Amino acid sequence: MSRILVIDDHETMRSGVRVALERKGHDVLSVADGATGLAHLDKADFDLVITDYKMDGLDGLAVLDKVQALDIDVIVMTAHGSVDLAVEAMKRGAVDFVSKPFSPDVIQLKVDKALSHRKMRVSRDRLKEENTYLKTEIDERFNFGKMIGSDPSMQGVFERVKKAAPINSAVLVLGESGTGKELIARAIHQASPRCDGPFVKVNCGALPKDLVE
Repeated sequence: MSRILVIDDHETMRSGVRVALERKGHDVLSVADGATGLAHLDKADFDLVITDYKMDGLDGLAVLDKVQALDIDVIVMTAHGSVDLAVEAMKRGAVDFVSKPFSPDVIQLKVDKALSHRKMRVSRDRLKEENTYLKTEIDERFNFGKMIGSDPSMQGVFERVKKAAPINSAVLVLGESGTGKELIARAIHQASPRCDGPFVKVNCGALPKDLVE
């Protein structure tokens, strides 16, 4: 169920849209002017705003401009429709435009489309944030400044990693067990142009020598 705000100064139209959307299971609040609508947006969260274009005081485009800052999708409706108005509404950020009169099926379809668009956008943004967080975690984990070793010999290892990472060639990392070979290998991978690809580790010690060859 989504929470929807309907703004229209025509009572019959306002009521008709509210009833049509409530039949689809949405929680709908309807108001008669833009100022009242914006006041409700300050008090509660909404998933979608449907606003009339031609109203006294704040018109639909003025409402649209103010709602954009709240990251809420807007559908603009009007009985004074024109191609120019539709283009202007979409340029200002409206997700859709509908000309009056329209049937309940039309507004229901447009609302379903707008809510689906919002859901996909929210999911995409969440995945983007998660990917950014994970990349930051990896960068911090394998950043040379975070690796233990202030000894000059370790600093020399770090410098070799920096030189080896951008080269498109195999790199052999030598060292006794427990000295951090895998950590160095990961650091090379993370600093290389291939950092967006997978890092695949294979325990060669667990493989028969013929298979390793």
